[in-house]
Amino acid sequence: MFALTSLDSATRLSRFMFSELFLKEGEASWKDASGIRLLTDFYIGGEGFSFPGGIAYRTTGADVTLTDRATLHMTSADGDLPLLWEIPSGKGRYIVYNGSVRDDKTNLGLMAAMISHCGEESIYPVLGCKVFYIDDFPSPVPEGYFDKIYDELHLSTADFYRTVWWPFMRECAKEYQLKYTGLIIESYGNQVKGPFHPAGGRAARDNLIVYGRELLDMGGELGIHGYNHQPLAPAGYNQENLDYVPWASKEDMLDALTELRRYITSAYPGYQFRCYVPPSDILSPEGKEALLEVFPDLKVFSSLIDGPYTSRAYYQDYERSADGIYELPRVTSGYAPTGNEMWAELCVVNYIGIFSHFVHPDEIFYEESQDKTWAMMEDGFRAFMTEVNQRFVWLRPVTDWECAGYFDDYADMDYRVVRGSDLLELQCRRFKNPIRFILRTSREIERTDGCTVQPVGKSAYLVEVSETEAQIHWKKNGT
Repeated sequence: MFALTSLDSATRLSRFMFSELFLKEGEASWKDASGIRLLTDFYIGGEGFSFPGGIAYRTTGADVTLTDRATLHMTSADGDLPLLWEIPSGKGRYIVYNGSVRDDKTNLGLMAAMISHCGEESIYPVLGCKVFYIDDFPSPVPEGYFDKIYDELHLSTADFYRTVWWPFMRECAKEYQLKYTGLIIESYGNQVKGPFHPAGGRAARDNLIVYGRELLDMGGELGIHGYNHQPLAPAGYNQENLDYVPWASKEDMLDALTELRRYITSAYPGYQFRCYVPPSDILSPEGKEALLEVFPDLKVFSSLIDGPYTSRAYYQDYERSADGIYELPRVTSGYAPTGNEMWAELCVVNYIGIFSHFVHPDEIFYEESQDKTWAMMEDGFRAFMTEVNQRFVWLRPVTDWECAGYFDDYADMDYRVVRGSDLLELQCRRFKNPIRFILRTSREIERTDGCTVQPVGKSAYLVEVSETEAQIHWKKNGT
């Protein structure tokens, strides 16, 4: 159990919690809980959200009954266990989380949300971005017919890509305000030993040019996925369980990447490829070194923020390293994400203010999609993106490299908050683009100078600062 309080005495806190926060005193019994239900907008964009749990959220909490004075914000999915509430005390209040310590990164939003409710108002910086990746695109399109596609749509795989899948993705980019970052693959072969030769033939190169230019014309970005889909890692990175072939040496990786560089620069001479996403989110130190040797313009590596660490995947934090490389992880994936994925996005949006998602053009072929038709995948994707846009309307669509630019401001800005009786002042330095903050306050805003405010919840605002000094003026009582 965790409580944000100003009490100095643990004994006093314990006595208070059982006499004031619960209806009964004495030793509490404990109960396991799975999943969550958000009853208020304590989480920005979270009101009304629920999901049944699973590995994304399990906890143990005290089996308690709250007093009438408590405001309940979150319960277990079945509503049986209170998980998060607040209660007034004197001139302040207590915020109580009735669960185990959350040490997985996708739940950092829980701590951020709790801290943001402390005090009369709180403010903290966020990225305010929405990033969307298409892995394996452009890439060689499988030839011939895939029974599942043909049975539903009576199309070859190539025609499905050209007349159904890509038009759908282009329509969604407009409808849901998305800017795609496409990750190129030259071959789907499993070669990991040189010499490496051009792969895919004329059709694959035509797809690279046609699809890639259409993506760029939409305001998107082209990045690198690999010469093929074999993760750049030696044995021991769990590739064998995914039917991948380990690389024997860094030299072989260099040879394959050199061929990839020839292939993509012949189609896009002068284009700077800034972004890399590792196949199946697996990347070794040797692989990263090889990439930077062959593609010295690479600046952004985007893999995963969290997951089962036994998989040896390339997990990241949002950061910029000393050598200028940006680590900008992805959070969720798929055309029909479950509640677990939306919970992860809610948490990361509340933590750092970013939505980050990826799909593949060939997911209909996957074993986990065997019970889904393309129509079902379309419906699932639309439902997910509709919910994302409704909950996070304030996020700006960006490519991976554009996000890195906003991250510069996030990492470099020097800001100071000055609180007065009638205003809140932000003194900001070292930023190139307008910088964004989340403000939590119960006060009414009368006007602003040097910034704009946009409601993102019942007591939350997106503050965008464009001047080195900005003021938010509070409305006085009775005026």
